[in-house]
Amino acid sequence: MKGHSEDYFGDYRDFWWNRDFIELMAKRWDLDSRPTLLDIGCGQCHWSRLLVEYLKSPAVITAIDSDTKWAEGSYEIEEHFRSHGAEVEFKHADATALPFEEDSFDVVTCQTVLIHLRDPEKALCEMKRVVRPGGIVICVEPNNIAGNLVKSNISKDDSIDGILQSIKDKLVLERGKVAAGEGDNSFGDLLPGTMSEAGLRDVEVYISDKATPLIPPYDSEGEKVFLQNLRAWIETEEGDQNRAEIKRLLSAYGDEPLFVDVVERLRGDVRRMMDAVDNREYHCAGGTIMYLVSGTKPVLN
Repeated sequence: MKGHSEDYFGDYRDFWWNRDFIELMAKRWDLDSRPTLLDIGCGQCHWSRLLVEYLKSPAVITAIDSDTKWAEGSYEIEEHFRSHGAEVEFKHADATALPFEEDSFDVVTCQTVLIHLRDPEKALCEMKRVVRPGGIVICVEPNNIAGNLVKSNISKDDSIDGILQSIKDKLVLERGKVAAGEGDNSFGDLLPGTMSEAGLRDVEVYISDKATPLIPPYDSEGEKVFLQNLRAWIETEEGDQNRAEIKRLLSAYGDEPLFVDVVERLRGDVRRMMDAVDNREYHCAGGTIMYLVSGTKPVLN
């Protein structure tokens, strides 16, 4: 679904992480000994821009994306890397067919990319191929279904049947996305085992310490940006394009006859939330599951 699109929530990615947590992860990943990094599915390079200051200097960043819009890069992004003494090169490339020689990078990484791929296993094998022996592959991927069970003050008294129906609707759409070959929105749960199957070793799993609370009067910068982008997303999601997308995913799963009911339930949930937000009444702790999973390429003796 478009909820993960850079077009709507790109700015909000600047609020995904607590800085001290990233500093801790950089130490755990030994980034200060690793100068070269490949950012796969880079988008606006939110992830590699965050990591660059922890890499061994002078760092060299290679950023790839299958979308030509992002593969061109931008002056602003290049200036950010230059301000940290790093070089950056952008390429148009597919995560499942990386245009690089074996053993090319010290760090190969992606953020919320594998959940959108038909074949994330192939992408991980490619990541392992191009990372150097002793180098590290780092993937950040969520379980996007779990957050639907987080209570808010307006949902806490919902009927059990209503809660189960809401979860079922979202599971059907998630399964429809898988059936359509567009990825698994909760692939993060499977990531550690899939990394191991790809031949990576010393697989380590962490969960981000960042929650995304909404608490009236919603005056933190993160809350302001989130709600601004959410409103822009809703305007599009309420239109015919989103109806067509829901219908397509339901059809892929085999439940197209449920289309009208699913659309109305999903829209009803969003409207109820936004009405409460507009009245400064909505609050929620905003728990999420975002995995940070790493593995190293074995050094052959």
